[in-house]
Amino acid sequence: GDWLASRSFGAFGSTTGLTIYANGLVQNTVTFTSTDGKESLTIPAGTIAKNANGTALSSLTAAVNPNPPAAPTGKSILVALDLGPAGATFNPFITLTFTYNLAELATKNISEDNLVISVYDTSATPPAWVFYAPPQITIDKINHKVIYNATHFTTFALTGSVTPPVTPVTPPVTPVTPP
Repeated sequence: GDWLASRSFGAFGSTTGLTIYANGLVQNTVTFTSTDGKESLTIPAGTIAKNANGTALSSLTAAVNPNPPAAPTGKSILVALDLGPAGATFNPFITLTFTYNLAELATKNISEDNLVISVYDTSATPPAWVFYAPPQITIDKINHKVIYNATHFTTFALTGSVTPPVTPVTPPVTPVTPP
């Protein structure tokens, strides 16, 4: 037939049945969630999912990257995800959701308003992080989630712009010498 049988796609250590036709059309909406429940990847029904060579997506990996490429000065990576295979494309898009913790942000001097999604651009020379802020991302302050619609696989990270701590300025003390 012209469709692939339902395959097991491993993401975050779990496998979920995802049915993809030979033309790359995803038949059923599937959400993969990380083991700690903080990150998820949703592939909606109707998405065209293809490998780098243009054939229907035949495998999928998603894992937290404990040692992502370094963020530039002033940015702090909270969590990074490696999504593969490299070069896979999604039309119109898949949805990545990152959950954040206000206490963790406070310890790193990051405000909710300064959260961005970083996308590692391996086609740049040298490879570099590209940052997306609202309106390209959604910051859901009620549920503490950042949502990003991705069209390809690479490394993605929830990143914050670090606000330098304010150092109180003490006026200089002029020593008074007694007469």
